[in-house]
Amino acid sequence: MGLSGSRISETYSLLLLTGLIGIFHKRFAQLWAPVLECLSVLIDKNVGTIWDKYVCYLEQFQIELLTSSNQPEKTEDPGKSVGDNEDPCKSEGENEDPGKSSDLAECFSAFLNPDIDSTPCATVLSLMLQLLQKVPSIAESSFQQLRPLFLKFMGYNDDSRSVESFNAHFCKGREWRGVLKDWLNLIKLMRTPRTLRDCPEGRFSLEDVLKYRLLDHNDADIQMKVLDCLLIWEDLLPYGQYLKNLIFSKKLREELATWAVSKDCHHIQENHREFLVPLIIRVLMPKVRKLKTISSRKQASIDHRKAVLGFLTQLDVDELRPFFDLLVSHLSPVSFGNIAEYLRFSDVDKLEVRSVNHISWKKRHAFLHVMEDILKSFDEQHLKPFLSLLMGIVVKILESCTLELQCCHDNEPSEVKHTPTGVRTALKSSDAVLPARLKDQRSLCLKIVSLVLNKFEDYDFGIAFWDLFFKSVKSLIDGFKQEGSSSERPSSLFSCFLTMSRSHQLVSLLNREENLVPSILSILTMKTTSDAMVISVLSFIENLLNLHGELDDKEDLAMKGILLPNVATLISSLHGFFQSCQETRRKLMRLIGKTEFRIFKLLPKYIKDPLGAEQFVDIALQFLGQKTQESDNCREALHAIQGVIPVMGSTISGKVLNVFAPLLTSAGLDVRLSICNLLDALASKDRSIAVLAKLICELNAISSTEIDELDYDTRVSAYEKVEPKFFSTVTVDHALIILSHSVYDLSSEDLILRQSASMLFISFVRFCSFILDHQVVGGQEMLECEMAAETNTCWTKACVQRTIKKFFLNHMSKAMNKDISIQREWIALLQEMVLRLPALPALSSIRDLCSKDAEVDFFNNILHLQKHRRVRALARFRNVIATSGFSQIILKKIFIPLFFKMLKVAEDENIRNACVESLATISGQMQWELYSAFLNRCFREMTFQSDKQKVFLRLICSVLDRFHFKETSFSQELGESCSHVANSGSIGSNKSGCFLDVQIELQKKVLPKMHKLLNADSERVNVMVNLAALKLLKLLPVEVMESHLPSLIQRICNFLKNRMEGIRGDARSALAACVKELGLEYMQFIVKTLQATLKRGYELHVLGYTVNFILSKALAKPVSGKLDYCLGELLSVAENDIFGNVSEEKEVEKIASKMKETKTKEYYFEMLKRIAQNITFKSHALKLLSPIKAHLHKHLTPTMKEKLEKMLRRIAEGIQDNPSANQNDLFVFVYGLIEDGFSEQTLQHEDSLSAEMKNSSVSVGGNLPQSYHLVMVFALRILQTRLSKIRLDKKDEQLLSMLDPFVKLLGRCLNSKYEDVLSEALKCLPPLLRLPLPSLVMQANSIKILLLDMVQKSGNTGSPLIQACLKLLTVLLKSTCTTLSSDELHMLVQFPLFIDLERNPSFLALSLLKAIVGRKLIVHEIYDIVTQVAYLMVRSTSEPIRKKSSQILLQFLLDYQLSQKRMQQHLEFLLENLGYEHPTGREAVLEMLHAIIVKFPRNVVNGQAQTFFPYLVLRLANEQDNKVRSMVGSTLKLLIGHTSQDVRLSMLRHIISCYKDENKNLWSTAAQVSGLFVEILKIGFQNHLNSVLPVVKKILKSSLDIVANWQRDDSDVTAIPLWKEAYYSLVMLEKILLQFPELYLERDLEEIWETICELLLHPHSWLRSISGRLVSQYFSAASETYRENDGRVNLENPLLLKPSILFRIAVSFCCQLKAQLNDDAACIFISQNLGFAICGMHLFAERGQNCDQEFWVKEQGHFVKSFQLLGLRKDASMLALLTSLEKVEHGQKCDQDLHSILVAPLLKKMGKVALQMEDIQMKTVFNCLEMISSQIGAEGCQRYAIDILLPLYKVCEGFSGKIISDDVMQLAVQVRDGIKRILGTENFVKTYNEIRKTMKAKRDKKKQEEKIMAIVDPMRNAKRKQRIADKHKANKKRKIMSMKLSRW
Repeated sequence: MGLSGSRISETYSLLLLTGLIGIFHKRFAQLWAPVLECLSVLIDKNVGTIWDKYVCYLEQFQIELLTSSNQPEKTEDPGKSVGDNEDPCKSEGENEDPGKSSDLAECFSAFLNPDIDSTPCATVLSLMLQLLQKVPSIAESSFQQLRPLFLKFMGYNDDSRSVESFNAHFCKGREWRGVLKDWLNLIKLMRTPRTLRDCPEGRFSLEDVLKYRLLDHNDADIQMKVLDCLLIWEDLLPYGQYLKNLIFSKKLREELATWAVSKDCHHIQENHREFLVPLIIRVLMPKVRKLKTISSRKQASIDHRKAVLGFLTQLDVDELRPFFDLLVSHLSPVSFGNIAEYLRFSDVDKLEVRSVNHISWKKRHAFLHVMEDILKSFDEQHLKPFLSLLMGIVVKILESCTLELQCCHDNEPSEVKHTPTGVRTALKSSDAVLPARLKDQRSLCLKIVSLVLNKFEDYDFGIAFWDLFFKSVKSLIDGFKQEGSSSERPSSLFSCFLTMSRSHQLVSLLNREENLVPSILSILTMKTTSDAMVISVLSFIENLLNLHGELDDKEDLAMKGILLPNVATLISSLHGFFQSCQETRRKLMRLIGKTEFRIFKLLPKYIKDPLGAEQFVDIALQFLGQKTQESDNCREALHAIQGVIPVMGSTISGKVLNVFAPLLTSAGLDVRLSICNLLDALASKDRSIAVLAKLICELNAISSTEIDELDYDTRVSAYEKVEPKFFSTVTVDHALIILSHSVYDLSSEDLILRQSASMLFISFVRFCSFILDHQVVGGQEMLECEMAAETNTCWTKACVQRTIKKFFLNHMSKAMNKDISIQREWIALLQEMVLRLPALPALSSIRDLCSKDAEVDFFNNILHLQKHRRVRALARFRNVIATSGFSQIILKKIFIPLFFKMLKVAEDENIRNACVESLATISGQMQWELYSAFLNRCFREMTFQSDKQKVFLRLICSVLDRFHFKETSFSQELGESCSHVANSGSIGSNKSGCFLDVQIELQKKVLPKMHKLLNADSERVNVMVNLAALKLLKLLPVEVMESHLPSLIQRICNFLKNRMEGIRGDARSALAACVKELGLEYMQFIVKTLQATLKRGYELHVLGYTVNFILSKALAKPVSGKLDYCLGELLSVAENDIFGNVSEEKEVEKIASKMKETKTKEYYFEMLKRIAQNITFKSHALKLLSPIKAHLHKHLTPTMKEKLEKMLRRIAEGIQDNPSANQNDLFVFVYGLIEDGFSEQTLQHEDSLSAEMKNSSVSVGGNLPQSYHLVMVFALRILQTRLSKIRLDKKDEQLLSMLDPFVKLLGRCLNSKYEDVLSEALKCLPPLLRLPLPSLVMQANSIKILLLDMVQKSGNTGSPLIQACLKLLTVLLKSTCTTLSSDELHMLVQFPLFIDLERNPSFLALSLLKAIVGRKLIVHEIYDIVTQVAYLMVRSTSEPIRKKSSQILLQFLLDYQLSQKRMQQHLEFLLENLGYEHPTGREAVLEMLHAIIVKFPRNVVNGQAQTFFPYLVLRLANEQDNKVRSMVGSTLKLLIGHTSQDVRLSMLRHIISCYKDENKNLWSTAAQVSGLFVEILKIGFQNHLNSVLPVVKKILKSSLDIVANWQRDDSDVTAIPLWKEAYYSLVMLEKILLQFPELYLERDLEEIWETICELLLHPHSWLRSISGRLVSQYFSAASETYRENDGRVNLENPLLLKPSILFRIAVSFCCQLKAQLNDDAACIFISQNLGFAICGMHLFAERGQNCDQEFWVKEQGHFVKSFQLLGLRKDASMLALLTSLEKVEHGQKCDQDLHSILVAPLLKKMGKVALQMEDIQMKTVFNCLEMISSQIGAEGCQRYAIDILLPLYKVCEGFSGKIISDDVMQLAVQVRDGIKRILGTENFVKTYNEIRKTMKAKRDKKKQEEKIMAIVDPMRNAKRKQRIADKHKANKKRKIMSMKLSRW
């Protein structure tokens, strides 16, 4: 305040200034801020007095700072960042501290005057500058004094004339940078631009210093302060924020991405670019040349550098010159000058090595990295003007590195002396770097050169550059081969050479070193060459070949001088590489790509000698030998081989042929055509393969007229040439090539090719059969084969066996994993091999699978379309393999892959189960090695197909179940292994190793996989995985199992605590599976684990439910004694669930509805039942009752009592099913419990009690609880149930002695006060009353009295007690132990339950009534009751009531003496109720009438017959219910059979008269009844035929006439008159023909048969069905007659076999196919009749060509009508028929084929109908075609093959035009295969091919017509497309709906 108030005199201002500045020297920073405030005020008040002094102090402090900084250089620390101006390192002699002196006086002086710890000079100077910042106006006004100070601070002196002429030694260090920031803060306050721009004459301005010295400083803070200083100009202000964002690292990336500095964007004004762009470059320059020293931020800085370089690419080329000047000038040390100026003219020689060596290693390295990024970022336009300069520096650095490395590796003085001076100086100095760093720097230089060469291939670097380059890399080229073979990846130098090999201008440089190209090529021959080096060398070779191929013969001799001399080396190197080792071949496909294949395309034209050709072919064959080779690569390799064939020798063709076999098995068409071309070329050199070449070409023929279409005709004809004798004329290698091609065709989707290939394989199998058996089979063909085989000695038995084993079985194994159609072909081939090659042990071992019965044969059924036949085949396989050992190779190659494939694709559960069992059965006979591999495959398959995990887990479990390497049996099997050594191909009991090794392998290999499965899903539990793990643990040592089992069980139990119901359910299932696998011995362990895990809350509900679930799964059948040891734990769980808090919580609705475990309330009672079933009854029965007895002593609430009753009931049920509860123990147990229920005072033991009962009775002992009667009820129920189950033999004295004491005991129970005890005792007495027990004599009367008393006193007849009384009374009435008097019986009848029996019927009451009626009680009440019973029989809705009532009524009518009137009343009641409204009542009446007719005397039946007959006939006419109508017919039939002949004849005459009557309403019923008479009278009906048959004919004709004139809707067929009359007339006719078969062929019935043939087209389906059935019977009768006449047939007789009628029948059945078919039986008749008719027409066509004129004239009309009915009015067949008939009429010879006229149209019509109608019609047609083909034989089938196979072809090949169901498709394939067997494979293939061509021609014609229509009539074409689209849309909608319905 003194200074501000001017209280201090100006005189003291200097003194005050000095004092205050002196305070700065004290290290007390808290005073510095107040001092600065004081000084600022002092200067402001006394500026004139103290300013000069202040400036003097400022200069003094600055000189002191600069003097202390001007120390000798230190060696540059390579660890510091590039671009920092650190102090140079000192030399070795200057490393000592200058403050230290060796002079003794100076040391003494220093001791006397020690250094004071004052403030550093830099800090004081900073404070002084900060003081000036507080008085900016004074500082700005006097800045001319401060400017020289700032320049001196920046290293300038008075002689400095440019910004670059400064002393860098002063401008280093952290202190200097801190002071610089204060200077910049001061300059920033100078707001006058003139302050910065003023400069003395001949010197530079302050602005230049800021822009060209400081703006590109590495310190971002300094950059920012400099930028603030420069922003005083208005031109820079708009861009200030942009420039600041470029400085801050956090905002740099965003700014680089958003600020566009290119001229096109106009973000920078054109007049501002000149000064702004250099500023931008200088601001960004530190981001380019400097990386962060922190490793964590190094990558970010690299990214920043790349982003900055990308940003700078927006500038023009001229604007980038400052950037490159800064980049290069940064390399220039002070002592050397500006390298940019030195290289201005791009002369590399002007830059000496010494000048490069003076650049620090770190700067050079940084420059190279920046250079690398520049090359990657900048394009050619931006970089090309500066490329010579930059690359000159790079190559000089490369030279320097090379020289320094040479000197480092050479320690001899003489050699050092001859090195350049600069290098020697560098080596001697401490600035030398390690050789490893030099190598890295050299590699980086070469990498940059490689990048430049790749990017600027056409750039001319000049001779000097390349001289220097090759001079620098000379040492590397000399060791290139060794270094290249040991490198992991191509070196940078090799990358340069690789780039040179691609360039026309640079490739000549490869000639500079003579051994360069050979060295590169020889790298391939080194075994240690890496994959990357191999690929690079191959690329080098390809480049040379491409360049040479682009040159003309006269161009570039230098290029040719590179390649041509090295061709031999090239091929040799490639050959050595591919032939080196097997590992190389395995890596071949991973290394070689399309580029390398082009080498082989280019090489052939350089090969001129056989040796090179042979090596080249070897290389190419290596490519072709790869299994996964691409088709393009194979084609290129084949083309390359074809190119060297003219140079090849004749011996190499064998090598080439050996590769063709594997190629032909899988290669595509393009590769196969290349093989054919190559074979043709080889055939020109080697005539021995000409036949093979021609055959292979024909087998791969393609159409010459259509693109991508096969020439089926040529291929099929080629296959036909290959017969068994053909193989005897070719060598083995040639045969394998042919067979390999057939393997490919056998896997084709085209049936024609598959069948042709199958035919070839069968021919080869026949040939092999001859070789193995030396049998001449097949006549002349085999004789020729034998002769040829004798001349061709290459085919031997060993050769055949090797071919079968190596070729057939291997390809068969692969085919087992393909589609089922392919599998069928191979399985059929295997069957053929098994049958024809029994000499092969492997095939003979499975011969038992074959069978002559097609239903049994394994091969015929394993892939059958019907699923049940596949299951049957698998079952046969298991049976056969269990009895005989199969070959190991057969099982491994065929059955295991086949069953695995079936398992993976099967959707039917039965097939999956059969496959699992079959695979497990196979594993049960494997050796350990195969067993282990099989088990691992199961795990592998499960990994690949996760959706099939459950299936494969089941398989693993089954395989583990078949584990047959047990310790006990293992040693025995080892002893037997010696006898099986010879039979190595059979899997028997031969094992290797020991059981301990097996367990170890299971533990180390399989157990970890199982653990992985267990831990795969930690949130769920997989039942099958846990079960499989448990099965595996059981196979391991006991200690291993015991160590893993607790964790496994605990893991499952933990899942039970999960809140998700599904997870708990899975855990329960897993525990149940574990118990089932481990056995009930582990039940206690699991229950305890559950109790320890589930302790509280909802877990207790889960506990009881889980224990019950486990018991239910583990105890499917009762097993006594298994639960004795854990009975306490189980009862504890059950008791807690029933009586604990768990039970109370279940009663709460909100709790009960939450979980599945709480919703189910009765499971604990089921648990008690299961416990009771499986304990030892005798010792643990009373323990089971202990919880109940404990609660009986307590006060029982109704709820508690109900629970106890349920517990006792379930325990009783369990005891009844307990196998250990034998009869004696049970009776003793029950007797004791009941006996204990009576008081000891009143209990008197009678002498009749057996000694066993007295001594062995069970007593609960102690004071009996109040509610002990519950236990008595429990015991009585056990007794009653056991009595109802056992066989009560009256002669079994022991049983009688055991049961006799119970009579008295039960009698006492009848005096109990508890109703439930009374009820149960009454239920126990009925069985005893039927036995001759002594006690019954004394007890029966008392029991009877008690019963009568209870029934009489009780008013509720529905109570259980009364129901039991009634049952016991019923038994008493039937027994003989007691009698009831008439009064007592009368009293029973008067009981209330009989009073209103009709309204409240009771089955027990009726049973009692039946017993009373059986006693023949005659009282008036009984008649009234029987009347009520009759009504009950008709009207009751309960079937038991009706049955019992019927029995009572029948017994009453039979046993009681009834008057005629009463009897007639009862019979009339029955007849009147024949029309009862409900069918059940009518059924009861008919059953009663049936019983009356059977049981009543014959005279009574005769007397009532005339009464019964009209009622029954009337009922038959009016009945609508089918069942009742059938019962009426049966009753009528029974009545007719039980009447006398006179009565029967009278009834028949009446019926016939009704049938002949003109009343049409009587015809239907009369026909039905007449049919019944036919069945009864049989032959006796013959006298009435003449009366009936004319009526039948009349009715049928009338029906036909009505149909002919019927005009109403066809859908209302029931409205057609006389259809029913005609139907029942035909039914009667069918019965007549059954009794009189001779009438079938009677001429008198021909009109009827003609009418029947007409009825085949009746609208009503019933008439069509009965007519078809009659026609079928007629055909059967005619066939039988035909056989009896030894095949002689008369065209005139029989009627239906006449050609015209037979043709009409066939046409009619074809028309029936168009109708709706719902009856399978009708479809069968249609199929049979249609097949018979067509076969008959075929027979007629065979024999009817020579028919006379009269026959054709007579039959012409019938044929024409049939053709019209068939819809062939305009068909060519009809025209041909008419033409033929005309010729016959005129006596000319008929040249038309009747087969094509009469049979073919029918077959065509059937095919069309099958494709147009539904599945049922299609099945009918296919079955008919199958029958026709089997009947007409091979010759007939061949005649109609196209017509028969056409619909089958369309369905099987997917050309039907609609969706085909699976069963129809299966049937079509089955029928097609059957026809193929009849036709033979060859004929079948020809026909199938012809159909294919016809179908294709039609499709092509249709497409052509559609194209024409699209042009001619586009509107019609558009409508057609719309219809198709609508159809597809409807189909899609239907599919979606069907999928939704299936989900619902």
